[in-house]
Amino acid sequence: MAPPIFKNLEKASKDLLTKDYDTDTSLKIKTKACDNKITTELGSGGCAKLTCEMPPVGGATMQKFSVSTSDALAYEMEADNMLVDGLMVKFATKETVGKGFQGPDKLTFDYKMKCDQYSAAAVVSASPTDMFTYDVSGVGSYEGGLFGIQLLGSKAEPLSAYNAALGYNTSDLSVVMKTSKKMTAADLYGQYKLDGSTTLAMKVAGKLDGSSSPACVVGGKWKMDDSTSLAFKMCTSNTLGLSLSQKLMPNLSVVTAAEIPMGGSVKIGAAFTIA
Repeated sequence: MAPPIFKNLEKASKDLLTKDYDTDTSLKIKTKACDNKITTELGSGGCAKLTCEMPPVGGATMQKFSVSTSDALAYEMEADNMLVDGLMVKFATKETVGKGFQGPDKLTFDYKMKCDQYSAAAVVSASPTDMFTYDVSGVGSYEGGLFGIQLLGSKAEPLSAYNAALGYNTSDLSVVMKTSKKMTAADLYGQYKLDGSTTLAMKVAGKLDGSSSPACVVGGKWKMDDSTSLAFKMCTSNTLGLSLSQKLMPNLSVVTAAEIPMGGSVKIGAAFTIA
């Protein structure tokens, strides 16, 4: 099986430690029409998004056009396999209320390739502000071991960052260490599946020169049944996070989260989704 691309190496562990812990109360309404070709989303604060999936054109297997708004109207068009297999092309622009149409905002070419023992990704973007940026990476695997490299740059700085990753992955255990800031800092992620319903995760982040104490987060998730799951995490900042995800009805789900600092005030929030 092909390894994940570089940016997704730690995704499973990171999601378990970060998703569903938002203590802001929100409401999201999501509806679909025309055989799921048109999707509308309405969030709290007046944010809205309309997405249309269009028929294949020129060999592209999927095209999407979306409009979203908060303080501005944002337009985005997305096409997969536009020119070659694995290439996604995105075009984005926006219209600010009171200022009118701002012109092209960003054009992005996102290419991914996966084989049995390696994966590669390249993202090239152009915009009026950044002019040109790139993110090229590759990951190889052998007997469960993972190794990867990432190069980033722009027109102003041809090689602005370079990072590496080492890891080990099995069906139950995943461990990944990724560097950042030109290999001066590193994050160590780990995930272990105790059984079909319980998963544990951890993260240790710090500077490689030892100039600061590492920050650590440990957590877990327990799937109680098909409609309910309970998650927790504990940080070195002495803060406990709790999250309860429930599917109350076929079209209604709620995530209740709590942030409990030792010696501080407790924050509680709930996110409702109607889909």
